[in-house]
Amino acid sequence: MKGHTKEYFHLFLEAKEKYIERDVKDQLGLDCTEYKNIYNKISKILSSPTGIGIDSQHIRQQLVIEERLNPELSIKIKESLDMFQVIRDAVTDKVYDLTNKTLWIQAIRFALLYYSARTIKVNHGLPENYTHIANSLHHLKTIGFNIESIDGYIKADDTELLRLATAIDYRVAKLGKQGLVIFNSIVDKNFSRNEQRFFFYRRRKTIPTIQKPAPPYGYLFNLFCKHTNSIPKIKNKDKTKLLNEIQGLSTHLATILDIDTMSPWDNINVGSENILEKLTEWVLYPELFYIPQISPIHGKKIFPRIFELIDNNSSECLNEIKTTSKVLEKIEDIISQQGAISGELTEDQIFKLCSGITTLEKLKHILKSISKPSSEINKGYSSPFDAHKSNIRETPLIKTKTGYIVANIATYNNAKYRSLLKLSQSHNKKTEQRLGYALEGFIKESLDESNIDYLHNTKYLTPDYIKQATNTNRDKGECDFIIESSEYIYLVEVKKKGLTKESLSGNGLPLLLDTTLSFLKSINQLAIAELILLNEGEIEFTNSDKKIQLNDREIFKLVISFEDMASLQCDNIKSSLLYGLYNTKISVSDNTANDISNKINKTIEEFTLIQAELSKKGEKYRNAPFHDISYLSIPQLLTILDDVNDNEDLSHNIYCSNSVVYSLMDWYASYKVSRESKLLRENKNIFKKSVLIN
Repeated sequence: MKGHTKEYFHLFLEAKEKYIERDVKDQLGLDCTEYKNIYNKISKILSSPTGIGIDSQHIRQQLVIEERLNPELSIKIKESLDMFQVIRDAVTDKVYDLTNKTLWIQAIRFALLYYSARTIKVNHGLPENYTHIANSLHHLKTIGFNIESIDGYIKADDTELLRLATAIDYRVAKLGKQGLVIFNSIVDKNFSRNEQRFFFYRRRKTIPTIQKPAPPYGYLFNLFCKHTNSIPKIKNKDKTKLLNEIQGLSTHLATILDIDTMSPWDNINVGSENILEKLTEWVLYPELFYIPQISPIHGKKIFPRIFELIDNNSSECLNEIKTTSKVLEKIEDIISQQGAISGELTEDQIFKLCSGITTLEKLKHILKSISKPSSEINKGYSSPFDAHKSNIRETPLIKTKTGYIVANIATYNNAKYRSLLKLSQSHNKKTEQRLGYALEGFIKESLDESNIDYLHNTKYLTPDYIKQATNTNRDKGECDFIIESSEYIYLVEVKKKGLTKESLSGNGLPLLLDTTLSFLKSINQLAIAELILLNEGEIEFTNSDKKIQLNDREIFKLVISFEDMASLQCDNIKSSLLYGLYNTKISVSDNTANDISNKINKTIEEFTLIQAELSKKGEKYRNAPFHDISYLSIPQLLTILDDVNDNEDLSHNIYCSNSVVYSLMDWYASYKVSRESKLLRENKNIFKKSVLIN
C-alpha cells in the first residue's frame, strides 16, 4: 500500500487503536443518535476553505483493491473504507490535507461513533468497476503479473503492465494471419449492414446494474492487424484455448486501466480538477473498445470529393486522385457484394477487377501507394497507449505474401482519407492549408442537396464594448455558415484540426492543445456573434447587404470537424468537457512546453471571459450555458442530413442529437436511439432546454 491511501489507512489504525466511544460522545456534546450531528461535526473538522483536491474517489478505489489483494488485512481495510465513506458523505466540499493528522484522527473517530451508534447500518455504495479492477488485479497477480496500483492509478510505463501487454501480443502472434480472420468473425455480429458501421456500445444505466467488463476490441484489432505477416504456430485444436486466453488477459488489462466507467454520472461530474484525467479517458476509450471507422455510406460521399474541392490542385493531381479512388471503391465493392466485412484479394484479382480503370503499370503504382507490407503494419504496437505506433487507420490495404488484405471495410474507409491526403500532398504542398476551404465547400454541397437555406462566409465588425468585456483584440469576426429555423439561429464554424496520434495515445498536453484549438477556439469565435445578436437583436455583415435578426429565437453554436474526435463529440461528454475547461489554468513543469501551455491558457481565458459575459444574458446562460452547443464531424453531419428536406427538418434532427445523454460513448448509437424515442418526440418543449439522462 502506497500514496495517500497508505497515509489514510495508518491514520485509521491510529484512530481505532485509541478509540473510546464514551470520550468521543463527550466530545460531540450532542445526541449521537441524531446522525446529522455527527456529520456536521466531521464537516466542521475537515472542511477546508481552499481545499487541496484529495481525490477521494481513487483512495476509495485503492482501498477496495487492497482489501482484495491483502486478505490478512481485509477486515481492517474494509472498516477503514466504511469510515472513509462516512467522512466523504459528510464533507461534500474539499477536505484538509492528510498531513493534518490530528484533525483526520478526530474525524475518523467520529465516523466510528456514527457506525457504532447506528442500529441500521448504511451501505454508502461504491462504483461497480472498483470491484472489477480489484478482481482483475488479483487474478493477474495469481498468474504472475504484479501490477502496482497507487491511489487507484496504474502507470502506463509500469514494467509489469508492459510485460502483460507483451504476453498478449505474443499469443496473438501465434495465431498469425488467421487471427484477423477469426477476430472479424467474432466482431461481425457488431456490424450493422444498414448503417455500414460497427456498434460496440453498451448502456450505462443511472441505477447501478451488474455489468461484466467488456473485451477491448479496438486494442485487439490493432494487434491482430499487426501479425498478418506471421505464420500460425498453433494446432487447430488449441486455437479456442488460445483465443480465450487472449480475450481474458486483454479484458483484465483494459479493466485495470479504469477507462470503461460503468455509471453515466462519471462522465457528467467533471471539473477543472479532473478534466485532464477525463479527457485522457474519453480519448483512450474508443482506442481500446472501438474500431476506427467511417461508414462506407459516408466514405463514398466524402471521397474523393473533398480533394476535388481543393482549389489549387492540378489536373494531374485530380486525375490521379480520381483513378486511385476508383480502384479503392472497386475493391470495397467486391467485398461488400459478398456480404463480408473484410477480405483478401490476390494481385491478379485486383488487376482483373480494375483493368478498365487504368494501365497495369499505373495499377501497380496505385497498389503500392495504398498499401503497406504486413511487416510494417502497427510496428512496435503492443500496449493500449501505443496509438502513435498504429498505422492501420491510414493504410487501406495490408500487403502479404499472397495478396492484399482489407482489415475491415469501415476502417478501410477511414484509411482512404490518409492515403488520398498523402497523394494530394505529393502534388500540392499546400493541401492541408487549403483543406479547410474544401471542407466548407463539401458542407455547402451537402446542405444544398438537403434544400437547406444558409448564409456562407459572413463577416462582421466586433463592437468595442464586446472587445473590452472579453479582453479580445478581434476587430472582425466571421461565421462559416448561418442557418435559420423558426426556433433557432445556428452559428456554424468548420475546423479541419483533429486529434494527432500523440493525443490518441492519451498524451495530456497535445490532447489539451488539439481540443482547445479545435472545439474551444471555434466556440469563442461563434460566441462573439452570439453576444452581438443578444445585445443588439441583429447582426449586419460587412461583405453582404443581408442581416440576421434574432426575433426571440434561440442561438445554437455548431462546430464541425472533419473526422470523429474520439468520444469528445458524444452527447454526454460535450458539456462536461466545456464545464471542465471553464476557468481552468494549465501549468507545466517542462519549460520547453511553455509555448503550448500558453496557447491553451489563452484560449481557455478567452472562453472563460466570454462565458462570464454570456451568463448575464438570462437564465439559460446561467443554468445550462453549454446545452445549445454541438460538436459534430462531417460523417455525423451527413447522418443528421440523411432525411432532411428543409431547415426545419435539420433543426429537429439537431434537437434529437442534442437532447439525449445515454452514455453509450458512441454518438451514432445515441443519435439512432434518440430518433426512435417517443419521450423526446412527445416532450419537445422540455428537452429543448434539457437532456434525457436515460
